[in-house]
Amino acid sequence: MNKKIDAFDVVILTWNSEETLNNTISSIKKNLKLNRIILIDRFSKDRTIEIAKKHDVILHQNDLDLAHARRYGIQQVETEWFAFIDSDVVIKNENLLDEFSKFSKINNVGWIQSSVLPLKPHWQYIYRKHQHKSKLKSKLRSNIKVNKFDYGCLCTLIKTKAARDWIPPYNFIGAGEDKLLGRHVCLIKGYNSIKTKTYVLHYMSDAAKKPFWNGSGARRIGYYNILDILKLLIGSFPYSLWASIATRCPLIIPKYLKWRFNYLRGWLKPKKYETLDRNELEGD
Repeated sequence: MNKKIDAFDVVILTWNSEETLNNTISSIKKNLKLNRIILIDRFSKDRTIEIAKKHDVILHQNDLDLAHARRYGIQQVETEWFAFIDSDVVIKNENLLDEFSKFSKINNVGWIQSSVLPLKPHWQYIYRKHQHKSKLKSKLRSNIKVNKFDYGCLCTLIKTKAARDWIPPYNFIGAGEDKLLGRHVCLIKGYNSIKTKTYVLHYMSDAAKKPFWNGSGARRIGYYNILDILKLLIGSFPYSLWASIATRCPLIIPKYLKWRFNYLRGWLKPKKYETLDRNELEGD
């Protein structure tokens, strides 16, 4: 039987997260082996702090951008491994802990990233669920390496010593900071990455605005150049057609293409969309 990983710290970044935070923390407590929950809040104006205090978390408040808030959270960690988990993510069951435990024992692994199933918008839920099933049926199995373009911190277990010395390269990073951290751990420090077959649920309340925001972040950190963006956009046509046919959901085609197009718009106008206030972003 696989020995469980030692208890680890979980870092959650919040900002007006009252709609999902209680479910997020409850699922973490139920399904992971916790040392502490460290919550870094950007002076929320809703019930976020009230909810957090009911769960007896370690609370810090500051006005840092996402990248520097992540770095601040890493500095608070006191365990060998820690996890970044977004405030709108829910863990389904203990299978994720089993995979965290198994992969953390593999030599030189420092980044264990959960698969993610977005619940909103509905077309993306259908598309991603089909994509996830296809990967499980393939010969890639569960211990697939994370692509260097796909590093994310929605729910990711990280070896602390691999991330402790990370310093964000810019004064302000509003999106894409998780990709910079992943590249630091895996490409600069030389640790291996693994993606789990167990997925977590992502409520993604700002789904319509997210591609603008992510496109802006990609431009800001030099994550994609214009040719990369155009390749993604052109590749969206056959990819969305295949996904639409496979899932019998024709809505995927226009929605997926619009998602990619809005990503391009965010990349072309980074200053307009880099704000941390997602409520100011243009919706769907």
